[in-house]
Amino acid sequence: MSKKSKVVTSSVGQVKVVTDKHDNVQFQIPTCFAQAYYLDTKGNPKRQHYISFGAKSTPYNLSLAESQKIHLQAAMSSGTFVAEDESKYKHPDKQLRSNFSNQITRAKSYIFGTAELLNTYLDYRKPQLAPATYKKYVTTFKPIAAAVCQDLQDQLSVRNSIVNYLNIETGKLAGASTRIGTLELLSTACNWGIREEYLPETYKNKFSDYAIEMKHANKGLIHKPIPLNVSPYVNPVQGIRAWTLEERDIIIKAFHDRRTVYPYNQLDPIAYLVEFLFLVGCRHGEAFALNWRDVLSMDDTGRLGNFISITKAWDSHTNVMKGTKTGKHRTVPLSPRCMEILDILRPPGAEMNSLIFKPWKASTFRSAGLNGVWGGSQGKNGMGVVSKLVKEGILKRYMEPYSTRRTFVSTCINVYGISIPTVAKWIGDDPKTLLGHYAAPDNTATPW
Repeated sequence: MSKKSKVVTSSVGQVKVVTDKHDNVQFQIPTCFAQAYYLDTKGNPKRQHYISFGAKSTPYNLSLAESQKIHLQAAMSSGTFVAEDESKYKHPDKQLRSNFSNQITRAKSYIFGTAELLNTYLDYRKPQLAPATYKKYVTTFKPIAAAVCQDLQDQLSVRNSIVNYLNIETGKLAGASTRIGTLELLSTACNWGIREEYLPETYKNKFSDYAIEMKHANKGLIHKPIPLNVSPYVNPVQGIRAWTLEERDIIIKAFHDRRTVYPYNQLDPIAYLVEFLFLVGCRHGEAFALNWRDVLSMDDTGRLGNFISITKAWDSHTNVMKGTKTGKHRTVPLSPRCMEILDILRPPGAEMNSLIFKPWKASTFRSAGLNGVWGGSQGKNGMGVVSKLVKEGILKRYMEPYSTRRTFVSTCINVYGISIPTVAKWIGDDPKTLLGHYAAPDNTATPW
């Protein structure tokens, strides 16, 4: 509650720029101004008052605050200051947000459409995201946001237009994972918009619920895009998609038996890479980034044995080395067969920083190259190793290359009886994510 404005001689006290215990910039109001403009809860003049500048203490923000302090001091001294309008003396970004909020309140409408809100949120998040993640968001989700319903008041229409979004290039529905991801990202953007006053506090964000509903509706569908020449041989698979041990070994053998363009006696690195992925369960980019320095004889607890240290990943889209997806470093025990693979691949005098898995004619592996050998390349007649096995009836259905990770998790739990927290540590995820995305049910088990 504030009192009516009045003129206070500026010589009585000066507004100061200070910081609180959380390093937030504030204006400290002198007692004379506090008593003139502010009342406490009992209706008495306040002796002390602070106005938030709305920014952390940095040299740049402090210089801005000093400039705003001059205007605040002048307004208080001249009697033109209005306590309810403190926002005009805040950081410029906060002033803009406050203006947006005021417009929303006055007009009882939403000044941001779907695309504008998502774009503003992505601009805010860009410094905090890995380049590859930001690029994925921009190339995948921004075009959808621009093409769907823009009225955020009509959330159901926005949801329906996302669910029915057609891929511009193919004219077919976008992948289920893409549409679900758009709903999830929009939900996050709306929550951020409410917090930053781009949307009113009364806004009831339903996009997260819509995403969950769509996940349930699409459970069992193949979320990853597959080559057109594979699609006739794809059968819907219910639940989480993982290979059995028998199917895993069939795929591994097929990769080792395939005819390659490599010179006589030249090792086929892709075959050993695929087998390693099945046996270790790491993400593909993590395997691409492994070097000989990562092969250890002791884990992070001091246990002796054979281990692989996973601390980084190679991003095939941006061609940069980055941290793991979850930022977790981990050591994974290596089986005797894994050690055989490493012994086969290790060249004489291998340098510690050289890559373990390296293609014959390129410097690093890429996801597109592995996908092509696995399932076949878009627009080409040649089948991939796995798609050929499906076409010949050796395998009953097709699953994308990332099924190596799900197969590792499911095998560890269902076949070897390893605890969920242990397997979660090995794959660098939490148990909830493991159960929700990686662990397939044991279809051979019985309750007796």
